Amino acid sequence: MTVNILSLDQLCVARAGTRIITDVSADMPCGAIVGICGPNGAGKSTLLAAIANVIPCCDGTIQWQDRRLTPSDFSFMPQTLGIRAKLSVLEIVLLGRLDRLRWTLTTDDIDAAGEALELVGMKDLGARPIGTLSGGQQQLVLLAQRLIRRPPILLLDEPTSALDLRRQLVVLDILKAYAKTKNALIVIALHDLTLAARYCDQLLLLQEGKLACSGKPASVLTRETIGTVYGVDAEILATSNGTPVIAPLAPAYRTPR
Repeated sequence: MTVNILSLDQLCVARAGTRIITDVSADMPCGAIVGICGPNGAGKSTLLAAIANVIPCCDGTIQWQDRRLTPSDFSFMPQTLGIRAKLSVLEIVLLGRLDRLRWTLTTDDIDAAGEALELVGMKDLGARPIGTLSGGQQQLVLLAQRLIRRPPILLLDEPTSALDLRRQLVVLDILKAYAKTKNALIVIALHDLTLAARYCDQLLLLQEGKLACSGKPASVLTRETIGTVYGVDAEILATSNGTPVIAPLAPAYRTPR
């Protein structure tokens, strides 16, 4: 069986003549969650935006299934998503399949939006104006908007940043199931290393725009690597069921490079 792979080869991104991403290479298979981690300013959001072709690459290639990645292959959810439109929750989600909408909505359109909202636990709020929702609720609606097309690739920049503890777990459980049942690839930027260790199949750890290391979470999130990249002394613990917990203890005496 052929495995669909999103391949980054020596990817470079520059802004105003300054390299932000330098020579990042990775192979990311479908059916998996790939986490992008790193301290502030490491280039996580820039790398996701470059994959989504929101910002241009100055060098390197991006390929999906041995061809150029196209907009129909993915849905991208950036970190900053201010919503000012006076639309209902259902209407916001329907915009996710704008390329398929006609002058009148079909039963299939409504059903697809309802399924996406149900997936994120927001179906009962479909008639609510989007502006009346909390930031976390809006984040869930926008995730539903990305899911309505059922894309083979989801590019998500910190999709749990505004969510409470329970909803963080619920959303990541949803994404894990989506990756497995749809054989989809989910590339997600995360700050929470415990969530990254628990849910991601593979991690890319960035430091100053370069790939510090990559691989399975257990091999990437070591005490030594966290100390070098984040400048933090940390302990790697485990719960009674084996779930890893990254416990920061104190800033390291040696600051990260």
